[in-house]
Amino acid sequence: MAKVILVDDHTLFREGLRRLLESEGDIEVVGEAEEGLKALGLAKVYNPDVAMVDIAMPGLNGLEVTKLIKESSPKTKVIILSVYDRLDYVRDAKKFGASAYLDKDVSSEVLLEVLRKVVKGETYFPQLKESKGKRKGLTPREKEVVKLIALGKTSREIAQILGLSVKTVNTHRNNIMRKLEVRNTAGLVRYALFSGLVTPFDLEEEGLNR
Repeated sequence: MAKVILVDDHTLFREGLRRLLESEGDIEVVGEAEEGLKALGLAKVYNPDVAMVDIAMPGLNGLEVTKLIKESSPKTKVIILSVYDRLDYVRDAKKFGASAYLDKDVSSEVLLEVLRKVVKGETYFPQLKESKGKRKGLTPREKEVVKLIALGKTSREIAQILGLSVKTVNTHRNNIMRKLEVRNTAGLVRYALFSGLVTPFDLEEEGLNR
C-alpha cells in the first residue's frame, strides 16, 4: 500500500485527486495540506511514499516544498503537479529532488501510472527529452525571433527591433517552424512558453490572451 500526501491550495482539486487515488486498492491518502509548512509537518509525521505537490501555492511554492521535504524526509518521493509547461520549472523540480513533473491536465490513467512508477523509484520528466530534441539547432537569433513572435510582434516590428529586413525575419520564421515541426503562430507561442523564452506574465503585460 503506497502512502500519499496531497499538497494543493485548491480544495476541490485535492478532493477530486483523493477520490481518484483512494478508488485504487494499492494507494492510501494519509494527509492533505493547503500550504507548504503544513505539508512539511505531514511528511515528518507520516513519512509517506509520495507527496503530490502543486507548484503554485501561497507562502512556500512547490519547488521550495520539494527541496525541504527531500531534506527532512529523503525517502519520500515528490511528484510536482502544475498548470505551467515551463522548461525551467521542470529542470528546477528535478534539481530540487522531485521524481516527476505532471501537467494538471494529464489523464487519470497517466497520473496513476506515473505514481506507481515513482513509488518503484523511477522518474518521469518527458518534457526534458522532448525539449532537447526540439531545441537542437535553434540559433540565438532564431530564439530572439520566436520570443518576439510569442509577444505578438509582427514581422515588420521584429525587423525594426532586431535591425533586420522583413524578408530575413520571414526566412527565420520559416526555418524555426520547420525545425520545431509546428505549423502556425500558436505552436510557436506554446514552444516559447514551454522552453522558458517567455512567461505567461510576459504575455499579460503585452495584453495578449493566448
